[in-house]
Amino acid sequence: MELRINENLGEIDKAVRHINDITSYSLANLQSQVRNLQLRHATFTGPKEHAKFPVHMVARPRNKGFYGRNEELERIDRYLNPKDANKLLRTYSKFQTAD
Repeated sequence: MELRINENLGEIDKAVRHINDITSYSLANLQSQVRNLQLRHATFTGPKEHAKFPVHMVARPRNKGFYGRNEELERIDRYLNPKDANKLLRTYSKFQTAD
């Protein structure tokens, strides 16, 4: 009896895979996939913003334990002040927990 049940389950599995293959290659499904890919890779053009955002510098006391990090400071400066003025608004924040 168990052998017969396993044979029937195998036949049902083959039929389901066959139906799945047929539907995955159908014209309607292919068109749906193409439409989804087009939407996924479409460029989004939002409205132009004419506002100028204020820049706030948060004053902090000098950290006497801060030394030897010139390379990191230069990288942050290059990131925040790109040569191309048309770059997007950029922010940089770093939070450090007290030791």
